[in-house]
Amino acid sequence: MNLGSADHGREDNPTAAGPPGTGSDRSGDSDESPAAKRLHARQVAIAAGATGEQIDFVAGKMVAEKVVRIDRAEEILKEIKK
Repeated sequence: MNLGSADHGREDNPTAAGPPGTGSDRSGDSDESPAAKRLHARQVAIAAGATGEQIDFVAGKMVAEKVVRIDRAEEILKEIKK
């Protein structure tokens, strides 16, 4: 059985979420429930280093922006720590 290339980057597959560990997400395209989106955003916020009240703030901002990615979570954390 030929499973093809292990490379499923966006160039060959525009619906791919991106490489594992990059925090890529297609929240705006998803059929996920709002609760599932928020849970995912919380996990991304935690992975980015958010703690305590920062977790809900960062997650809420990402969900509102429909951009749930680790790099965005890190940017938000930098903004609130200024």
